[in-house]
Amino acid sequence: MLRSGNLLELGPNISVSEAAKMMRLRKVSSILVVDEGRLVGVLTERDIVFRVVAAGQDIDSTRIGRVMTSNPIFVTPKTTVLAAIRQMKELGLRHLPVIQPDAPPGEPQVLGVVSVRDFIGEDVHALEALEREIGEDVSSLVKTQ
Repeated sequence: MLRSGNLLELGPNISVSEAAKMMRLRKVSSILVVDEGRLVGVLTERDIVFRVVAAGQDIDSTRIGRVMTSNPIFVTPKTTVLAAIRQMKELGLRHLPVIQPDAPPGEPQVLGVVSVRDFIGEDVHALEALEREIGEDVSSLVKTQ
């Protein structure tokens, strides 16, 4: 999982061109779009390709707030790993923000991002057994710096 130090958080008024350059520099495939400390959207490489480039939009004048996925699906630290995997599979998601929805003002709401890459090779049956035994949640994947 991407931790808070590796996350790329940008405001909605950044150009797609600038966002793509930052993604390349930081070696990330998604951006969390944050406004006043709150998650308002997610922008992925696929969004840039399909919603901007393939649609013939200008990458310098198009703002990420216009092409992001608004009000993204998310999980909390208490969401089980298996529930996160199921949600990603059922909804066709590749990135799932982990947020603390009741974070007080001034505290970070976004804790990290779970990616399908985090679960490659995971044995779903073993995860189901683990969930029954200890109820492991996604907070076990969140590591702070």
